[in-house]
Amino acid sequence: MRVCGRAGSSRANASAIGLVGVYQEDVQVARALHALDPDELDRLEGGGNERRRQSAQGKPGVGLASLQFTVPVFDIVIVAQDCPGPGPDRIVVAQITGAARHHARWRHLTGDEETAAVAELRALAAGRADLLAEVAGVLEGASEGRLDEPFARSAAQLCRKSGADPEAIPAWIEVGRRRAAVARMPPPRYS
Repeated sequence: MRVCGRAGSSRANASAIGLVGVYQEDVQVARALHALDPDELDRLEGGGNERRRQSAQGKPGVGLASLQFTVPVFDIVIVAQDCPGPGPDRIVVAQITGAARHHARWRHLTGDEETAAVAELRALAAGRADLLAEVAGVLEGASEGRLDEPFARSAAQLCRKSGADPEAIPAWIEVGRRRAAVARMPPPRYS
């Protein structure tokens, strides 16, 4: 099961399955209430129309009809605060990016520096050439035309030497370019 667009842990899945069950029950109740005519709904609520009028006047009073609004608007399955954290691949990508930038220099690396950097990146990637390619491509694409481009290229070169998939890098370079273009956009103006 996928929760909020990411694969969740088994604990998160069990939690989400429970939430989905509650949500589905609420939707069924809301649909049943929506199918009722207003007089029948008023009878079920025991004077709910009066409570709705009080609510509109700022007085407390919530009836069963509020469920018709609450369930679709506040969907507990997709509310951001209920989503699990980043997936394990995202964490590994962040670790690889940090290590590559840590070992990168503005100058050419010595043999020992390069060997240590490549060994660390290979250990972090644990055979995932696709993640190394992602880091290399995003670093190269996002830094094009910037002052730190040589530094980012040095970090990307370390990822390439660590076993990044050369066929996947061009696609990730495009992703890096798009991310850089979005980051350069001015913030929206609200009037």
